[in-house]
Amino acid sequence: MLAFPLVFLSTGWCLLPYPGLNYDEVMFANAQFHLSSAVLFGVTVFHHAVPLMSYMHVGALKSWLYAPILALFEPSYVSVRLPVLLFGGFTVWLVIRLLEAMHSRRAAWIGGLLLATDSTFILTTCFDWGTVALQLLLLAAGLLLVLKFAVSANPLALFCGFCCFGLGMWDKALFIWVLGG
Repeated sequence: MLAFPLVFLSTGWCLLPYPGLNYDEVMFANAQFHLSSAVLFGVTVFHHAVPLMSYMHVGALKSWLYAPILALFEPSYVSVRLPVLLFGGFTVWLVIRLLEAMHSRRAAWIGGLLLATDSTFILTTCFDWGTVALQLLLLAAGLLLVLKFAVSANPLALFCGFCCFGLGMWDKALFIWVLGG
């Protein structure tokens, strides 16, 4: 089942350097580099500024995830795009698992192939215009966990599934469209 995420990752890897970085891809970095008016709302914890909201409809989850990445690696198209490409590969894997749990192995193979080779999914994940990669990852993880709860009645799975949905809603209010669908 790892073949399809690997197909997705190799296709996305070829696209990493094209085109140049877009503002939507790097808007998380405003808070990271403490630019003026970069954080709409934040708190101070142990003398460190912690962003909570970057814009009216965007939380700071991506800024938090990228903090250690940008501390270790110099900002470049690879350090910005490779993590979201990995999110996309993990999303393909989660969707395959979800389809297999919901329907069959055949449906998982077909769905995995379609998702891993879908040009829109590859482009929007690789270039992550507006934290789409995180939205889709959190949606797939949340759905898989809620399905696990429905099958096993494991309350931790339900809690973690709705935590994924909550993070998706907080990080980008437009997640309601995806969740509602």
